Amino acid sequence: MKKSAQTISLQRVSDDVIFDAVRRSIDAHGATKFTMTHVAQFAKLTRVQLYNRFGSRDALILALLVDHVISFKRNVTHDILAADDLVLGIREALIDGINLVKEDPYFTMLIMPAVTGQTQVDGSSKAIMKLGREQWVPIAKRAIDDDIFKPDLVPEDIADWLTFNEITLLNAAKTYGKSLDQCRVYIDNYILPSLLSSKAIDKS
Repeated sequence: MKKSAQTISLQRVSDDVIFDAVRRSIDAHGATKFTMTHVAQFAKLTRVQLYNRFGSRDALILALLVDHVISFKRNVTHDILAADDLVLGIREALIDGINLVKEDPYFTMLIMPAVTGQTQVDGSSKAIMKLGREQWVPIAKRAIDDDIFKPDLVPEDIADWLTFNEITLLNAAKTYGKSLDQCRVYIDNYILPSLLSSKAIDKS
């Protein structure tokens, strides 16, 4: 009966409550030193209950990071699709990603290990690519339909390409000290021209 009562208690605890407990644990003990015991204490759960829900510490961290980043990505996609100038919207979204990593510790935890070569949260590389596709595929489809991107390109390939370049730009800014204006030059002269249709290039 006791075990059943614990299961019911865990089911009543939302992911948001647990994610808040992770944030409090990170604030109190640091991103690399907090433990599942710390999270359990803040969430008023047992370690066993946490492991039953998420399986591992890395899985819990990854769930928090994806939940945190995905709302930003969806807002970016919406804003780009609503922009008068789709190409300008894409460029500024790439720049905003650099700013976000500088300002947002949770976005940094997900993205920066891929840039710096540090130990990554297990599964984070796949999560980054999945989030990239969720953001960029709808934009790529729209750009192809509007004859802005080359018609023979595959939206999923475009999404992966833009995600790879986001990481490259972050590396340029973080590791090599490139300014945002320099990153805009890379985007305008190298990244976007590889995608633009001849019609879009003529217009520019």
